[in-house]
Amino acid sequence: MANLKIGKPKRMDDGNQYVSLRGDMDSKGALSLEGLMNELLDREFYNVILDFKDVDFVSSAGVGMLLGLVSSLRRKDGEAYFANVSLKIMAVFELLNLHEYFKFELPRRAESKV
Repeated sequence: MANLKIGKPKRMDDGNQYVSLRGDMDSKGALSLEGLMNELLDREFYNVILDFKDVDFVSSAGVGMLLGLVSSLRRKDGEAYFANVSLKIMAVFELLNLHEYFKFELPRRAESKV
């Protein structure tokens, strides 16, 4: 499996933090992403777009981390949006009955606000 590469968060014009992902979201990748998400929460960024365009696999640890992330953000009146989720990964979310719990977004281009 390929390691999960996590792009540097970019602030969008609407205030959301955009994070690109590449590789496999296995247990190691989930821990790395959880660390970044905790940093964003500490900095009071509560709306995040995770771009799954280049993610090929999500393990049970990855799903668990995503569930925790969504719960943490919603407790702060925020939200996590998943963009560019492949049919393969969407099938996993549907199998676990999470396709209605998670929020999905149409593809968009990241633009940083300086």
